[in-house]
Order: sequence, then C-alpha cells, then structure tokens
Amino acid sequence: MCTVGEKDGTKAWLKPSALRHHPSPHRPARDCHGFPALPARRDNCLSLVGPVRALSLRLLRADPPHRHPLLADLASDVVEFLRLAAVLRPGRRRAVGHCRPHRPCPSCDPNPAAAPAGCRRLRRRPPPRHPQQLHPCRRWLDRHRALRPCLLGRDRRRHYRLPCPDRRPACRHRLENAMTCHPLRQSKRGRAVLASTALIVLALTGCSDSEDSFDITRQIGPDPYLPEPQQDLLPDLKVAEVVGWGENETPDVVDGFTITAYAKDLSNPRTVHTLPNGDVLVVQSKAPPGKPIERPKDFIRGFIMSMAAGGSEQKPTNLITLLRDTDRNGTVDERFDLLKDLNSPFGLAWIDDTLYVAAADAVLAYDYALGANEITGEPRVVTPLPGGPINHHWTKDLALSPDGRFLYASVGSNSNAGERGLEAEKGRAAVWQVDRETGASRIYGSGLRNPNGLTINPESGELWTVVNERDELGPNLVPDYMTSVKDGAFYGWPWSYYGQHVDPRLHPPRPDMVEKAIKPDYALSSHVAALGLAFSLGMAMPEDYANGAFVGNRGSWNRTHFNGYKILYVPFENGVPAGEARDVVTGFLNADEQARGRPVGVGFDGTGALLIADDVGNTVWRVANADGTVLPNPVGTDQMPEGSPAAAAASPAATAPAEDAGTPPQADPAPAAGETPATTPAPAAQPNGEQPPAAPPSPPQTDVPATDPPAAVEDAPDAPAPSQP
Repeated sequence: MCTVGEKDGTKAWLKPSALRHHPSPHRPARDCHGFPALPARRDNCLSLVGPVRALSLRLLRADPPHRHPLLADLASDVVEFLRLAAVLRPGRRRAVGHCRPHRPCPSCDPNPAAAPAGCRRLRRRPPPRHPQQLHPCRRWLDRHRALRPCLLGRDRRRHYRLPCPDRRPACRHRLENAMTCHPLRQSKRGRAVLASTALIVLALTGCSDSEDSFDITRQIGPDPYLPEPQQDLLPDLKVAEVVGWGENETPDVVDGFTITAYAKDLSNPRTVHTLPNGDVLVVQSKAPPGKPIERPKDFIRGFIMSMAAGGSEQKPTNLITLLRDTDRNGTVDERFDLLKDLNSPFGLAWIDDTLYVAAADAVLAYDYALGANEITGEPRVVTPLPGGPINHHWTKDLALSPDGRFLYASVGSNSNAGERGLEAEKGRAAVWQVDRETGASRIYGSGLRNPNGLTINPESGELWTVVNERDELGPNLVPDYMTSVKDGAFYGWPWSYYGQHVDPRLHPPRPDMVEKAIKPDYALSSHVAALGLAFSLGMAMPEDYANGAFVGNRGSWNRTHFNGYKILYVPFENGVPAGEARDVVTGFLNADEQARGRPVGVGFDGTGALLIADDVGNTVWRVANADGTVLPNPVGTDQMPEGSPAAAAASPAATAPAEDAGTPPQADPAPAAGETPATTPAPAAQPNGEQPPAAPPSPPQTDVPATDPPAAVEDAPDAPAPSQP
C-alpha cells in the first residue's frame, strides 16, 4: 500500500485519494536517503483494486447530483493506479532508478567503487528519453498532476518530489509530453479498472436524452422541456469550419422577404445601431487579448473559439463604422470610420448629441452631432464596468431608457458556472442601470449568465434581453432564453437555471438563492448562442411579422448536432410572447455543415428593413419587405416608434414640465424599464422653471456580488463626473 513518509516536514509520497483512510499498519522500510521505500509492484496494484471497485459501486448507486464528485475521485484513483503500474512494471524499475534499502545510490554515495554492481550498471545506463524515465534521484509520484485535476475541474496544481542531494532543477513536463506518453502495458487488473470506469462514463452518458432523438422544438417556448443534467468528462464538441460567402451567395429568407448585402468587407461586425437621421453605425470588434490560461480547458476553449471565429487573416477591427444611405433606397452610398482602436466595443446608444459606447471595461461618452463624418474629441468615462484580466464574457451591450435618463449595460459572468469563485463575479452576470448624467449605477437585474441584445419593448416599455445559459450539463441543457428584465429580479445563475432547477455542480448549495430565482419569459433551445434582439413594432415588416421580436442565434459549438445559425421570429401580443417561433433567415450553414456566416446583432435601418450583423461573413445583411414598403421617416434604435405605447408613456416624463410648482411629476400607471426606482424619490420642480437637481446617490455598493439581489443606487467608483455635452 502507498504510504506517506515525512522527513524534516517534507512530504515524500502522495497517497491516492481512495486510500486516505487506509493507512499502512506497519512502518515502511527506508532507502539510502532515509525515505520510505517503494513497495512491491503487486502490493501497489492490489491496494488500489479494492477501493476502486467499492467506489465504482457507490458511483453506480448514487443519485445524479452526487455522481460527478464520485466520478472525479474514481478517475483520480484510476489515473494513480495506471501511473504506478507504468513505473513499477517489470523492466522499468531500474530505469526509474528506485534506490532499495540494501543497495546504496551511486549518484549519492561518496565512494562509487564500493557500490554494488547493480548500482554501477544503473550509473552506466544511458540517460532516459521517455518522460516516465526519470533521473535516479528525482522520483516524481504523479508527475503530470498539474494536468489531471484541471480536466476534472479541481484546483490542485502542485508537484510532489522527493528532495535530492544533487540539487539539480526538477523536470516539468509540458502538456504535449503528457499527451504523447507511451501506451501502458496494462495488467488484467488494470484493464478491469479501466473497464469499470468506461462503464460508469457510459452510464452517465445514458442519463440524458439522446441528442440524435431529441426534438429541439420542445425547448422553444415559455415552458421548455428540461432533461436530467448530464455531466461527462468529455462534453460534446462540434465546431463549424468557417468558409465564408461565395460570389453571389446570400442567406435564405422565407416568403415575403428579400435579402441583399448592405455592407461588405467589414471586420467582425457584431452589432448595428441606427441613428435618428437614418445613419447606421456598425460595431466591429473581437475579444480583448491577454486572457490568462489557467487550465488546459481554457486553452482548448480558446482554440475552439478561434475556429468558430474563422482562422483567416483579419483586417483591423475594434472600430465603429458609419454607413449612410442618402437616397433611402437600401444601398450604402457613404462609409466612414468614426472611431478606431477601441477596447472591444459592443453596445451603442445616442441622445443629446452624445454617443455612448460600451467597451470591454467601461461606458464611454463621445461628443457627436448627427450628420458628422468623424469623431475627434476625447471620450469621457461615464462609469467603469467589470473588465480584465479574465473578462470571460467580454461583450457589454447598451440600451437607453424611454425617458432618456438611464443607460442599461449588460455584463456577463466571468465563468461558466461559478468555478472561479464568487469573488470573480462581483458586479457580473447582471444588467446595470446607469444615470448618464452623474454616472451613478446600480444592479438592475442579476443572475443572468451572459445577457446581450438589450432593447426596450415598444409595446410595454420594459427592458428585454437574450441570455446565453451555462454549458457542460449535456447537449440539451440549458436552453438560452429571452426575457424581460424586472427591477430587482434574480434569474438564478449560478445556483439554478430556468427558474428553480438546481445546478448540481454548485457546492455548497444555496437554497435561499434558488428560492429567489424567477423563471424567464421564453426559451430559445439549448446552446443557440442568442446575441441579438430587435422588436418589429412600427417597422416596415410584412403583416405576419409586424409585432414580434427577431432574435440572432450565432450557433452552437458544444453539441454534436448544430443548433442556431439563423434568425428567429417570435410573435408578441400585449407585450409578451404569443405563438410559435418561426425561422426567418437561414442558410448560414451550407450542405456540408460549414459556416458561411454567423448572425450576431440585429436591428432596423432608416427605412424599416431588418439588418443582420454577420461576424464571420464580415457582412451586414438587409432583409426587406418584398412589396417594397419603407418607413416615411427614419426611426432610431433608441427611439420608440411613433404611436407605440412606450412612446406615449415616455413623452410626458421626458418633455412636459410639471403643472404645479413644488409638485413631483406623476409616475406612469405601469412602471417602465427606465423609470426611477422607488428607492429614489423624484425631485420637485423648481419655481423658476429650471430643471431640478439630481438626487444624491446612496452609499456605494459596487462590492455587492451580482449574484445577490440588488439594492439601492450605487456610485460609480473612480469615475470622473462627465461634463455636459
């Protein structure tokens, strides 16, 4: 049995996790250095078989929430067994250089001539070439320990090595060495352990519905079907190779629409934003560099994301380009780059000759008058946002409240399911509400893993968003969704998903937080990567698409069958989803399942036609009404369409003065998304007709994690107060 011996407080041997409660009943023998001698090979093998078999039975009988930790322990013991077997199998003992108690070590003995012949033969043996062939006095147990726990989601990155008198630097094997190790000559017992592990993995795989037979339409709607969580050591991965669009190729549209290329030769277009004069701003960006790679999983994920984004050489990005259609015929006549060298921009908003840009770490304000072709002034920091160095979900979207007072900023989580700890999630997985005049901010809605596509529903005046949910619970969990964002609401991440369905990976559990989680409004099915949202009310769409939401689904990479890669339409009635979703724009995957494009942001141009930002096709597509209908006047992204309920509700609060001096403005009957929270009373109008001063913000609360329900208004930390434009 493997034991742990100590000398001068230094650990000499590492016990397998399954044997921690089975100490050796006798004192281990010592080698020439005074450290415990390595037991016989047969003893090592036999000592592991019993605990592994018992742990296998426990795992097969365990409830699904407890299977993942047990599987991790079992895999740890199996890997330990295989490595011990590799070190101790016949013909390798001398190559490893184990010093037996009765045979002094030639490299440490001051009198080599007195060493037995076996040690002299060992000294003359050529230097090892394989990673498992170590120096005689450098004995590593579990030499690739930094690799294995990362694959199992554990945080053990320490190497264990016996001290050696020669004081030479220790060997650290890289990932590629671990991947190219010589195949092990497994014994019957080793094969039995591997077979039991494979049986367990297959059993866990069978806990969820088969992806081949799963109907994804069951997960689209207000009440999606949610199978049992599935936790695999190797999750499903399938990335579409990016090939781009050929000559005269376009996506496919349903009857009633036509599609044309609005702008080409862009560089990773992410979002589109229309100004009140009809000019269209296209945000082009990529992820900020410098994200630390802490685990092999991070390296693999980065490689997958690079494949999903296209591997070809890209033009300079992180810029904002203006597209101008002067004659309103659906083609771009002028094109200018307004801003360059930004820090991964994504969301935009415009009001009062000020352009607000949501970068990866802050909301910035630029002076910009409609019709200008360039921006030369320096930006002002409205409020900082959670940024690097990790910045796992870096896209920050923006929306303007109907009354024009507040900005809403989306901030995604720093992990998949909280594996980096809640300290890394402060202020994240949430939608912020920012006072654009003072920079004061607060958490408006939380528990949203990766919200994007912020926009105001013109029928209800509520803030809506699309959310990318968590991964690694199987190919059919968890469905991405779109939802209205209620003031102070908590939507579950990371403790639960789609309401109060508990994530079994979170320890310790938080039933109090699960109880607070509310259910989203509408599921879009699993792993579609929804990033864009735009409401069609008041736009020049066909009658069947006159009141609803268009959703941009960028597409999956962690399913064996692709999902997404299209524009979806969800009909609305009375401000809520009503009816079945329909595919409107498809064809982003070709017949060979190669990606010609990936839709991200959606919006409407000055004529009322739908615009789609295709970030790997480097194109903005224009989907127009087939009968040629256009709007009489442009409607900006930040404006509510004329005659819509939200426009009527916002007009009195934004423009009409108070009738009686000293009387606060009356609140709307139904609270709009941009309405002042109840915790901050509205100031009274001044007798001289001037605008009332802004109410002082309450004490800072920016250190409150976004996973907890929000409290009162926060002060933006270290942000200079913006001057008036």
